[in-house]
Amino acid sequence: MSLNIKIEPYKLINTNGIWYLSANDNEKLKTYSFSKIKNLKITNETFKQNPTLLKQIEKDEMNWVSNEVKEVKLQVNNSAKDYFLRKKVLLNMEIIEENEEYFVVSTKIAFDDEILNIVKYWIPYIKIISPFELKDKLHKVLENYLKID
Repeated sequence: MSLNIKIEPYKLINTNGIWYLSANDNEKLKTYSFSKIKNLKITNETFKQNPTLLKQIEKDEMNWVSNEVKEVKLQVNNSAKDYFLRKKVLLNMEIIEENEEYFVVSTKIAFDDEILNIVKYWIPYIKIISPFELKDKLHKVLENYLKID
């Protein structure tokens, strides 16, 4: 399926070696995977940058940029703590609880896959606490994976 959309490009973002384009699409900030852009048409048209969108790009510490974000809480095993914090796995995380076994972080995401991919990478050291729908989605992905021959 091919979409014909006209956007105003604002910023290229590299996350884990993958390039994304942050752009204005009808006054909404959206992120596009650069490798999935097909039939790109570049024009000589110019546009005036929206200062509100520029500020949002600057303040957002998400891998993905979007107008709609949701809060996710994760429990991370302390055996992975040093690496997890040193590598800044989650750019906008806040530690909200700590004990001898694990720490709990809160982070904001724009898309489910943004956090699901991180959690899958860090299994068994990480668990989704909330939202439940996201935890359930991960369980279904893992169940389907285990069913594969």
